[in-house]
Amino acid sequence: MKTILHPTDFSDNSLNALNYALEFCKRSGSELIVFHAYGSPIDLANRTEDEKSVRDKANESMEWLNSEYIEGSGVECETMIAGGSPVQSILEISDEHEIDLIVMGTKGKSDFDNIIFGSSTVEVILDSNSPVMAVPEGVSFSEIRNITYAADYREEDFPIIWELIQIATYLEADLHILNFASQKSLVEELMFRGFRDMIYEKFQYKDIHVKLIYGEDLTESLHGYTDNIEGALLAMGYYRTKFLNSLSRRESVKEMALHTHAPLLVVPESSDES
Repeated sequence: MKTILHPTDFSDNSLNALNYALEFCKRSGSELIVFHAYGSPIDLANRTEDEKSVRDKANESMEWLNSEYIEGSGVECETMIAGGSPVQSILEISDEHEIDLIVMGTKGKSDFDNIIFGSSTVEVILDSNSPVMAVPEGVSFSEIRNITYAADYREEDFPIIWELIQIATYLEADLHILNFASQKSLVEELMFRGFRDMIYEKFQYKDIHVKLIYGEDLTESLHGYTDNIEGALLAMGYYRTKFLNSLSRRESVKEMALHTHAPLLVVPESSDES
């Protein structure tokens, strides 16, 4: 992991997400890029201030953020400010700088910012080629000690698990691989045991746990499990290839991003094992 991107709107939620980004940088030795997009011409037309005033305020806020949070942290950081669509700008910067992880909040500091920043997080998650960590409103920074991943008995799970092992290694965290089923059955048990054995054979990470969880609703079951462990980070894979499966997974990712009460890490299928 070399470079982490933190998009900010300077709200309390995004500043809390910055704490997570800084922690990742310290653990992995990564460089941090902090970026603020102050809106497209259409967005600015809805404000009473002109573009220069908005840009000047953004520069002042970025200087304050740098002095209060970044200077003295020991993290190498580059700051960027630009006009334009927040989502498009974030995705372009992520691709241009080969970002390894995007860390952002899910709620802005005002109704206007919520329209831009809250929906932007979901759009970035669904369109990003890099893993995205979304920090929900009201979640105070705490050390990540456990990563829980909702697996799907798919071949695509393996490169995502490999990616999560790299992150768990940096954080010295346990990795929980969870499979979900609505009811008990022999077929389900056999599938799970085969999947579990393959994971233990393929990955040598010492703090990995593979479990089968029964429940009607994936989101509720995942939250129920993570509520009982300390310092949890939820993780999901996002597959774009198989159309019908990707539609279902897209809705699951959107639901988790909007309603999770723990930090959520979404790893796209394109993240390759190396």
